[in-house]
Amino acid sequence: MIDETFDYPDYLAVKHAIDSRSLAQNVWQTLAAFLKAHATCHDFRILDIGAGTGSMLMRLLDADLLRQCQYYAVEREPGFEQVAEKELAAWAEGHGCRLEADGALGWTLQNNEKRIDIKWLTTDIGELDADFEGGFFDLLIGHAVIDLLPVPECLPGLLNLIKPGGGYYFSLNFAGVTRFLPADARDREITELYHRDMDRRFPKIDWRASQTGKLLGPWLKEQGHQVLAEGISDWQIAAASSATAAENRFIGNILATLEKALAGLDGLDDWIRLRRQQAASGKLLFFAANRDYFGRTCPLDPPQGKHSNQQNNRIT
Repeated sequence: MIDETFDYPDYLAVKHAIDSRSLAQNVWQTLAAFLKAHATCHDFRILDIGAGTGSMLMRLLDADLLRQCQYYAVEREPGFEQVAEKELAAWAEGHGCRLEADGALGWTLQNNEKRIDIKWLTTDIGELDADFEGGFFDLLIGHAVIDLLPVPECLPGLLNLIKPGGGYYFSLNFAGVTRFLPADARDREITELYHRDMDRRFPKIDWRASQTGKLLGPWLKEQGHQVLAEGISDWQIAAASSATAAENRFIGNILATLEKALAGLDGLDDWIRLRRQQAASGKLLFFAANRDYFGRTCPLDPPQGKHSNQQNNRIT
């Protein structure tokens, strides 16, 4: 049975540390150089899609990469905004900053050296082109979310929101390899079926979600965008002997996700039970292949669709 008491914000907090150590450092440093070049421009606008509880925003703040900017965080889960606000308030208190409410959309984080206007948008990614003019933003961030999207269908519109020559940073894109160690005879069947389940998300388009990390770079180039840096950001997570260890909770969620996706598969219950026992005793290693990208956008034609003529309510 899947644990119905699962705390998703807690999972994201655990995932934050795992992601931070997994990120491709060459890609991260390219992003850092891009942000430092615009550090004093308050009109610099960042769009963070699938922002969760603000983990990427916190990561950028911890690295001192944000000084003057407008940061738009997009997350459709309504409860995550409150978690993000608490995290930001704690960060501000510990770093000599003030966090103040900024109207209905978000907050301002500032001290004598920085001012970051944070706009929190509880909406679906697919609705953004109805609210913003093309070229409104300078940087698009998609952390651990692009492989959940129908890339050929929605990413052109999102990239069109970025200024020509603006930046994009797409991190932790799953690249089609899942492994558990020690190996089990059922591993290949179960992981291949899980990847196939991911690919069935978008049956009407020619895109394999499970291969996003491999396919994304070539797709971006085909669309005319520059890929300036790419690198491996694999997860390698070892279970601990303590059942309360944070990484054990993370592995437990991975197993629960597999269990839900493949419910009814012969032998799955026994396999899940074995893997949970190994995790509890500190004898399980989980590996997932991921890949990161940073690049610059090239001009795109205006998106054609239901929002293409809706100009009156757009932010300009």
